[in-house]
Amino acid sequence: YQAMAVGNHEFNFGLEPLRRAERQAGFPFLAANCVRAGSGEPAFRPYTILEAGPLKVGVLGLITPNVPGWEKPENYTGLEFLAMDDAAHRWLPVLRGEEGCDVVVVLAHTGFERDAETGDPDGSAHENFAWRLSEVPGIDLLLTGHTHRDIPPRELHGVIVAQPEARASRLTRIDLELERENGAWRIASWAGRNLET
Repeated sequence: YQAMAVGNHEFNFGLEPLRRAERQAGFPFLAANCVRAGSGEPAFRPYTILEAGPLKVGVLGLITPNVPGWEKPENYTGLEFLAMDDAAHRWLPVLRGEEGCDVVVVLAHTGFERDAETGDPDGSAHENFAWRLSEVPGIDLLLTGHTHRDIPPRELHGVIVAQPEARASRLTRIDLELERENGAWRIASWAGRNLET
């Protein structure tokens, strides 16, 4: 693995086991919208940068902000969870600007608050943000998880989005073909599907 987004179940046993797992992992735990109460400083790394040949790929991690709605307060002491789309608006200019990323992937522990086909709201906007995230400028690929639904790769608001089914029963594979245009890389085409593990 190269990166993961922290999810709500990572807090089920409190911060000590979570931080221990983070130290033991060979990849970063990302959660740009989980901040230290009072300071607003990120409690986890907000993003990581991956090198892919000549490309810089920014990976931003986000967690559903409804952790306090499910967890005991002692399991997230000293932390606050901000709206995912607000955090994306804050960090996307950093990835595209300061970091000079050619491609930006968002790993979001969240589902869709609207039906991905019809756009009809489903009443879950307090915990699910994928529809709103797909409207944030600068995201190329939005990989979601949380609602246990199988949503094969598709485009939504010009962003490639997908969610594999729960419990590692499926995984998403997306291949991007990029080309140079006016001195910058752009996605020329893509193909993807959710594969059974």
